[in-house]
Amino acid sequence: MSKLLGQFLLVVAVFAIVLGGSYPVMLDARREEQFNHYPDKLTIEESHAQFRYKNAEPHPENIQEYLGAGDELASVLIRQQKFDPAIEIYNKQMRATWGLVSNAYNPAYVAANLKLAAVFRDDNNMKTALVCYTSMLDLDRKYLPANDPKIARELNNIGLMHYLIALGLEKDKERQPEFQLAIDNFKQALDIINKGQDGQTAKAAALWNLYLAERDIGHKAEAQDYRKQAQAIDQSMNRVCREP
Repeated sequence: MSKLLGQFLLVVAVFAIVLGGSYPVMLDARREEQFNHYPDKLTIEESHAQFRYKNAEPHPENIQEYLGAGDELASVLIRQQKFDPAIEIYNKQMRATWGLVSNAYNPAYVAANLKLAAVFRDDNNMKTALVCYTSMLDLDRKYLPANDPKIARELNNIGLMHYLIALGLEKDKERQPEFQLAIDNFKQALDIINKGQDGQTAKAAALWNLYLAERDIGHKAEAQDYRKQAQAIDQSMNRVCREP
Protein backbone atom coordinates (compact mmCIF):
# COMPACT_ATOMS: atom_id res chain seq x y z
CA MET A 1 0.00 0.00 0.00
CA SER A 2 1.43 3.36 -0.99
CA LYS A 3 1.91 6.08 1.60
CA LEU A 4 -0.61 8.32 -0.23
CA LEU A 5 -3.25 5.60 -0.28
CA GLY A 6 -2.70 4.89 3.39
CA GLN A 7 -3.26 8.57 4.26
CA PHE A 8 -6.42 8.62 2.17
CA LEU A 9 -7.85 5.57 3.92
CA LEU A 10 -6.98 7.09 7.28
CA VAL A 11 -8.89 10.27 6.42
CA VAL A 12 -11.87 8.20 5.24
CA ALA A 13 -11.85 6.19 8.45
CA VAL A 14 -11.70 9.29 10.64
CA PHE A 15 -14.51 10.92 8.63
CA ALA A 16 -16.64 7.79 9.04
CA ILE A 17 -16.08 7.82 12.81
CA VAL A 18 -16.98 11.51 13.08
CA LEU A 19 -20.04 11.11 10.87
CA GLY A 20 -21.14 8.01 12.70
CA GLY A 21 -20.89 9.77 16.04
CA SER A 22 -22.59 12.96 14.95
CA TYR A 23 -25.31 11.49 12.73
CA PRO A 24 -27.68 10.50 15.57
CA VAL A 25 -27.31 14.01 17.00
CA MET A 26 -28.02 15.53 13.60
CA LEU A 27 -31.02 13.23 13.18
CA ASP A 28 -32.42 14.18 16.59
CA ALA A 29 -31.94 17.86 15.80
CA ARG A 30 -33.77 17.43 12.51
CA ARG A 31 -36.62 15.59 14.21
CA GLU A 32 -36.91 18.31 16.83
CA GLU A 33 -36.94 20.98 14.14
CA GLN A 34 -39.68 19.13 12.27
CA PHE A 35 -41.75 18.69 15.44
CA ASN A 36 -41.39 22.35 16.33
CA HIS A 37 -42.39 23.38 12.82
CA TYR A 38 -45.81 24.80 13.55
CA PRO A 39 -47.90 23.19 10.76
CA ASP A 40 -46.38 19.79 11.48
CA LYS A 41 -46.91 20.22 15.21
CA LEU A 42 -50.56 21.13 14.61
CA THR A 43 -50.99 18.03 12.48
CA ILE A 44 -49.68 15.88 15.32
CA GLU A 45 -51.93 17.68 17.81
CA GLU A 46 -54.94 17.20 15.57
CA SER A 47 -54.21 13.48 15.23
CA HIS A 48 -54.12 13.05 19.01
CA ALA A 49 -57.23 15.20 19.50
CA GLN A 50 -59.13 13.31 16.78
CA PHE A 51 -58.35 10.02 18.52
CA ARG A 52 -59.64 11.33 21.83
CA TYR A 53 -62.77 12.84 20.30
CA LYS A 54 -63.51 9.68 18.31
CA ASN A 55 -63.68 7.77 21.58
CA ALA A 56 -65.68 10.44 23.43
CA GLU A 57 -68.21 11.40 20.76
CA PRO A 58 -70.37 8.25 21.03
CA HIS A 59 -70.79 8.85 24.77
CA PRO A 60 -72.23 12.34 25.38
CA GLU A 61 -73.57 11.03 28.67
CA ASN A 62 -69.97 11.28 29.94
CA ILE A 63 -70.43 15.00 29.54
CA GLN A 64 -67.14 16.27 30.96
CA GLU A 65 -64.98 14.07 28.74
CA TYR A 66 -67.27 14.70 25.78
CA LEU A 67 -66.95 18.48 26.15
CA GLY A 68 -63.24 18.37 26.97
CA ALA A 69 -62.41 16.23 23.94
CA GLY A 70 -64.49 18.47 21.70
CA ASP A 71 -62.84 21.62 23.03
CA GLU A 72 -59.38 20.15 22.49
CA LEU A 73 -60.10 19.17 18.89
CA ALA A 74 -61.90 22.41 18.06
CA SER A 75 -58.96 24.43 19.40
CA VAL A 76 -56.56 22.70 17.02
CA LEU A 77 -58.97 23.02 14.11
CA ILE A 78 -59.47 26.74 14.69
CA ARG A 79 -55.71 27.34 14.75
CA GLN A 80 -55.61 25.69 11.33
CA GLN A 81 -58.47 27.86 10.07
CA LYS A 82 -60.68 24.76 9.77
CA PHE A 83 -63.79 26.52 10.97
CA ASP A 84 -66.57 24.30 9.59
CA PRO A 85 -65.65 21.15 11.57
CA ALA A 86 -65.16 23.29 14.70
CA ILE A 87 -68.64 24.74 14.19
CA GLU A 88 -70.04 21.20 13.90
CA ILE A 89 -68.37 20.23 17.21
CA TYR A 90 -69.93 23.15 19.07
CA ASN A 91 -73.34 22.61 17.50
CA LYS A 92 -73.22 19.06 18.84
CA GLN A 93 -72.15 20.39 22.25
CA MET A 94 -75.19 22.64 22.32
CA ARG A 95 -77.48 19.70 21.59
CA ALA A 96 -75.76 17.58 24.24
CA THR A 97 -75.99 20.24 26.95
CA TRP A 98 -79.49 21.59 26.21
CA GLY A 99 -81.27 19.16 28.52
CA LEU A 100 -78.80 19.28 31.41
CA VAL A 101 -80.80 21.96 33.23
CA SER A 102 -84.54 22.57 33.12
CA ASN A 103 -86.19 25.97 33.70
CA ALA A 104 -82.98 27.53 35.03
CA TYR A 105 -79.71 28.99 33.88
CA ASN A 106 -77.71 26.36 31.98
CA PRO A 107 -73.98 27.27 32.12
CA ALA A 108 -72.80 24.35 29.96
CA TYR A 109 -75.23 25.24 27.18
CA VAL A 110 -74.28 28.90 27.38
CA ALA A 111 -70.57 28.02 27.21
CA ALA A 112 -71.12 25.94 24.07
CA ASN A 113 -73.08 28.79 22.45
CA LEU A 114 -70.36 31.31 23.32
CA LYS A 115 -67.67 29.07 21.83
CA LEU A 116 -69.77 28.65 18.70
CA ALA A 117 -70.19 32.41 18.42
CA ALA A 118 -66.43 32.88 18.76
CA VAL A 119 -65.79 30.53 15.83
CA PHE A 120 -68.23 32.43 13.64
CA ARG A 121 -66.48 35.65 14.67
CA ASP A 122 -63.05 34.23 13.82
CA ASP A 123 -64.44 33.06 10.48
CA ASN A 124 -65.49 36.67 9.79
CA ASN A 125 -69.18 35.74 10.00
CA MET A 126 -70.16 38.53 12.35
CA LYS A 127 -73.89 38.44 11.64
CA THR A 128 -74.22 34.80 12.64
CA ALA A 129 -72.06 35.41 15.71
CA LEU A 130 -74.40 38.27 16.55
CA VAL A 131 -77.38 35.90 16.46
CA CYS A 132 -75.60 33.60 18.94
CA TYR A 133 -74.75 36.41 21.34
CA THR A 134 -78.26 37.85 21.12
CA SER A 135 -79.80 34.47 21.96
CA MET A 136 -77.52 34.26 25.00
CA LEU A 137 -78.58 37.74 26.11
CA ASP A 138 -82.24 36.64 25.94
CA LEU A 139 -81.42 33.55 27.99
CA ASP A 140 -79.43 35.55 30.55
CA ARG A 141 -82.22 38.06 31.01
CA LYS A 142 -84.73 35.26 31.49
CA TYR A 143 -82.88 33.57 34.34
CA LEU A 144 -80.37 36.05 35.82
CA PRO A 145 -80.68 39.30 37.83
CA ALA A 146 -80.84 42.45 35.76
CA ASN A 147 -77.32 43.57 36.73
CA ASP A 148 -75.57 40.21 36.46
CA PRO A 149 -72.07 40.53 34.93
CA LYS A 150 -72.95 37.86 32.36
CA ILE A 151 -75.51 40.23 30.87
CA ALA A 152 -72.80 42.87 30.58
CA ARG A 153 -70.62 40.28 28.86
CA GLU A 154 -73.31 39.55 26.28
CA LEU A 155 -73.99 43.26 25.68
CA ASN A 156 -70.29 43.83 25.19
CA ASN A 157 -70.07 40.95 22.70
CA ILE A 158 -73.11 42.24 20.80
CA GLY A 159 -71.52 45.69 20.69
CA LEU A 160 -68.30 44.24 19.32
CA MET A 161 -70.17 42.43 16.55
CA HIS A 162 -71.94 45.62 15.49
CA TYR A 163 -68.61 47.44 15.58
CA LEU A 164 -66.89 44.81 13.42
CA ILE A 165 -69.83 44.72 11.02
CA ALA A 166 -69.51 48.48 10.64
CA LEU A 167 -65.82 48.20 9.87
CA GLY A 168 -66.64 45.84 7.01
CA LEU A 169 -69.02 48.29 5.33
CA GLU A 170 -67.88 50.84 2.78
CA LYS A 171 -70.57 53.52 2.85
CA ASP A 172 -70.86 55.86 5.82
CA LYS A 173 -74.65 55.77 5.73
CA GLU A 174 -74.45 52.01 6.30
CA ARG A 175 -71.63 52.15 8.84
CA GLN A 176 -73.11 54.81 11.10
CA PRO A 177 -76.14 52.81 12.33
CA GLU A 178 -73.92 49.85 13.17
CA PHE A 179 -71.49 52.05 15.08
CA GLN A 180 -74.41 53.54 16.98
CA LEU A 181 -75.73 50.10 17.89
CA ALA A 182 -72.25 49.22 19.14
CA ILE A 183 -72.19 52.37 21.28
CA ASP A 184 -75.65 51.65 22.70
CA ASN A 185 -74.69 48.13 23.75
CA PHE A 186 -71.31 49.19 25.17
CA LYS A 187 -73.04 51.85 27.26
CA GLN A 188 -75.53 49.33 28.63
CA ALA A 189 -72.66 46.99 29.50
CA LEU A 190 -70.77 49.81 31.23
CA ASP A 191 -73.86 50.75 33.22
CA ILE A 192 -74.14 47.20 34.58
CA ILE A 193 -70.41 47.08 35.33
CA ASN A 194 -70.65 50.35 37.27
CA LYS A 195 -73.43 48.91 39.41
CA GLY A 196 -71.68 45.64 40.14
CA GLN A 197 -68.45 44.27 41.55
CA ASP A 198 -66.76 43.35 38.29
CA GLY A 199 -63.79 45.56 39.03
CA GLN A 200 -61.75 48.10 37.17
CA THR A 201 -60.45 45.74 34.50
CA ALA A 202 -63.92 45.14 33.05
CA LYS A 203 -64.68 48.85 33.25
CA ALA A 204 -61.50 49.79 31.42
CA ALA A 205 -62.29 47.30 28.65
CA ALA A 206 -65.79 48.75 28.22
CA LEU A 207 -64.38 52.28 28.12
CA TRP A 208 -61.83 51.36 25.48
CA ASN A 209 -64.60 49.80 23.40
CA LEU A 210 -66.62 52.99 23.69
CA TYR A 211 -63.58 55.03 22.73
CA LEU A 212 -63.18 53.04 19.50
CA ALA A 213 -66.84 53.20 18.52
CA GLU A 214 -67.21 56.90 19.33
CA ARG A 215 -63.98 57.68 17.49
CA ASP A 216 -65.00 55.81 14.36
CA ILE A 217 -68.50 57.25 14.26
CA GLY A 218 -66.93 60.70 14.38
CA HIS A 219 -67.72 61.79 17.96
CA LYS A 220 -64.26 63.10 18.79
CA ALA A 221 -65.05 64.76 22.11
CA GLU A 222 -66.88 61.74 23.49
CA ALA A 223 -64.13 59.42 22.26
CA GLN A 224 -61.43 61.42 24.02
CA ASP A 225 -63.41 61.45 27.27
CA TYR A 226 -63.72 57.65 27.27
CA ARG A 227 -60.05 57.38 26.33
CA LYS A 228 -58.98 59.48 29.30
CA GLN A 229 -61.14 57.45 31.69
CA ALA A 230 -59.70 54.17 30.39
CA GLN A 231 -56.13 55.48 30.60
CA ALA A 232 -56.71 56.65 34.16
CA ILE A 233 -57.84 53.18 35.22
CA ASP A 234 -54.90 51.52 33.49
CA GLN A 235 -52.47 53.91 35.17
CA SER A 236 -54.08 53.45 38.59
CA MET A 237 -53.53 49.70 38.22
CA ASN A 238 -49.93 50.23 37.08
CA ARG A 239 -50.74 48.72 33.72
CA VAL A 240 -48.97 49.86 30.59
CA CYS A 241 -51.56 51.59 28.44
CA ARG A 242 -51.86 49.80 25.14
CA GLU A 243 -54.43 51.72 23.22
CA PRO A 244 -56.56 49.70 20.80
